Amino acid sequence: MADTTRPIKALSASRIKTLDSCSWIYWCNYHLNLPDQQNSGSIMGSALHNVYECLGNPRHKKLYNQLVKGQCMESCPVVHRYLSSYITNRGLTLEEFGSILDKMLIEGINYDFFGEQKLNAKPSESFSEIDFNIEKVEGDISYRIRGFIDKLFLFKEKKESIIRDFKSSKRKFEGKEFIDNVQDLMYRLAQWHLYPEYLVKRMEFVFMQYDCSGEEYGRTEQEEKRRLKEKGSSLNIDYSDAGVIITPDVTAAELKGFEYYLTDVQKVIDNFNEDLARDNFAKDKGYPDKYYGFSGQLICGRADSPTHKKKDGSIMWGCQYKFAKFYWAICDEEGSVIKTSDLKKELPKPTKGQKIERKFYEGCPKYQFLDYNKEIAKKAADKGLSEKKEQNNIDFTEDLW
Repeated sequence: MADTTRPIKALSASRIKTLDSCSWIYWCNYHLNLPDQQNSGSIMGSALHNVYECLGNPRHKKLYNQLVKGQCMESCPVVHRYLSSYITNRGLTLEEFGSILDKMLIEGINYDFFGEQKLNAKPSESFSEIDFNIEKVEGDISYRIRGFIDKLFLFKEKKESIIRDFKSSKRKFEGKEFIDNVQDLMYRLAQWHLYPEYLVKRMEFVFMQYDCSGEEYGRTEQEEKRRLKEKGSSLNIDYSDAGVIITPDVTAAELKGFEYYLTDVQKVIDNFNEDLARDNFAKDKGYPDKYYGFSGQLICGRADSPTHKKKDGSIMWGCQYKFAKFYWAICDEEGSVIKTSDLKKELPKPTKGQKIERKFYEGCPKYQFLDYNKEIAKKAADKGLSEKKEQNNIDFTEDLW
């Protein structure tokens, strides 16, 4: 009999990627709700996404024009003040990060910001920072997906649609990520659900730390030209090596297969517990082949403590959940965590029935042998702090994986 169980939690590309990378990171992120330490890239990326959303509003075309004309954030005082305030409030400085922030801002707005160049036509509809929340329960398929689209352009007459996603990371897609990308597939599935009449669907990833004047494709030039010709696409294509990646098109059959994959992932995520969290450690996967990119044990990093330095004095990379730590949490009357922070003063004032507690995280189980983790665990024991373990609520973890 078909399994028509309704999905409970919404799947996102980041949830799925985290679960696939390391089940323990997923546990820390989505169940323990440990404080998330944003890196400089994510902070600048969030700031720029907010600016792009603003610039996408026709009422703010004047700000966009100022930036295009001046080709730097200082040419638009409003944007400059906002970006400066946003990053400094989060521990970054313009002296250190201003130049790269400026480059990313300009690369993003210079790349056909209003979607009028690629098809030599004005979009019939365009959207900035819109979300989707799609649920499907049909036969043996059951999933719910949610995501946020940076830019969406619809060309009704040509029956073509373009989704654009801005990336602030230093590393572009390589190998498996280039041709088998969960975010790409999820966004294309959303297009399939929401705009089935748009036959040609284009997915763009704009890596703002690179030169975005040209594009890379997930197929050879000949294959891509032939595919687009068969579909009757009128896209103007530039195949130069650059920071814009156009991922390979997918067929309806491939998307149907992706739906079955989502159904399996949905089952895992809806039933996730600490037993599952201990079944797919990144450390157990060893160091990956270049094709698989930044995955496997690379995610763990080589640092032995949060302050472990390289020979040049910079901090060595280490997963933030590798190391034991103390943190603060707002909890409700039942002890469920509502919000956490490394600093007590950064938590909002508790409301009625809530309280602030100091908590201890003992570090990744695979790295509790580290001297740093042993030292922090001893301090926690002296203070009478320990982690509260979640009770196992399922007995078929092997079947789920």
